[in-house]
Amino acid sequence: METENTNRKYVGASHRALYVTLAVVLLSIIPGIFISGLKPLAYIAALVYILGEHKRRRHSWEEIGIKLRSFKEDFRANWHLILVVAVVLQLPIPLIARTYWPDLLKHLSDRIPLLNSSSIGLLILVLLVIPFFEELIYRGLLQQRLAWYLNGFLAILIASFIFGLQHFTTGQPAIVAVDLAGVFVDGMVYGWIFSRCHNVFVSWSAHTAADLVGAALLLFLV
Repeated sequence: METENTNRKYVGASHRALYVTLAVVLLSIIPGIFISGLKPLAYIAALVYILGEHKRRRHSWEEIGIKLRSFKEDFRANWHLILVVAVVLQLPIPLIARTYWPDLLKHLSDRIPLLNSSSIGLLILVLLVIPFFEELIYRGLLQQRLAWYLNGFLAILIASFIFGLQHFTTGQPAIVAVDLAGVFVDGMVYGWIFSRCHNVFVSWSAHTAADLVGAALLLFLV
């Protein structure tokens, strides 16, 4: 996996920003690991940090991947990876689980918010909004800052691991492990896409497409 680090101007800068970012993200997801109802804190705390730092330091939004103007070009350059993560990677686990491991299928279904809701419109809205917050936090903020000081692959690896923790839901250890492994692999691809174009809107497109395909499969299979 080839990655590009466009943040060389930050080499030698203080590590304080990286440490604070790691602390904010990790501390915000810990409550949700133990109490599922607190998972939204992971987004609120990190988004408040992003907005506060932007106002205080007057950074450009493009520094964390908010680049709408180049979206079409960046999307075209990464459409094959988007197709892989949105379709190819979403099919095996639910299809295999339906036949051989129905408890895993139920676990996946229960983890997706509003999947069993009667409002498909609200489900789609959630599957559009939450991935954007996650891409902004885990790719635009966390992965980007890790890449200031680490090899691009390591930045993707660490950000994807923490991204996986955010999706932890209690259950049988083997089921939880398979679920988190799937999230981790998806996160690696989202991170790879982001590293190629540094555009949150492109990794968000991949993330949203994967979530929509995954939700549609679960609605059909469960």
